[in-house]
Amino acid sequence: MSSRKILILEEDHHLQWVMKTYLESKGFTAVIADRGDKALEIASKDKFSIFITEYWIDHSNTLSIIKKLKAMMPRLYVLLNTYRVINEVEYQAILEAGVDHLIEKPFSFEKLIIYLKEGSIKKGEKFIGSESLKINSCKPGPN
Repeated sequence: MSSRKILILEEDHHLQWVMKTYLESKGFTAVIADRGDKALEIASKDKFSIFITEYWIDHSNTLSIIKKLKAMMPRLYVLLNTYRVINEVEYQAILEAGVDHLIEKPFSFEKLIIYLKEGSIKKGEKFIGSESLKINSCKPGPN
C-alpha cells in the first residue's frame, strides 16, 4: 500500500479543496468524503494508508468510523483534527479507536507533512517525498 494515498473526511468544502490541492501538489493522492458513510463506501472500494478526519463530522460517531476503517485497513495511519477542547475521557476513547495523532485546528500544512512523514515511519513504510517534504525543511511553529 502506498504511503501516498490519503482519504480525507471533511465537511468544509473550502478546507477540502485546500487540503486536496496542497497534498496533491506534494505528490500525494487525496480522495475526499464529506460524510462518514461516504468515507466508508470509498474505503470499501480502495485502500488508503492515511486517513485525515475532523472529530465531529456530520453528527456521526467519528470514532466508530475510524474503528471500521481500521478493521478494513489495520495499518491505516489516522490523523484526527478538531477545534474542540478534548477532555481526558474523550482523549482515551480517541486513542482506543486507533487515532495516531490529534491535531488542533487551525493547523499548518507544514506540520501536517511532518505528521504524515512520522506516521509513515511508524507504520514501517518508506516515505518517498520531494526535497520540500524533508522534516528539516519545515520549521517548527504553532499549530
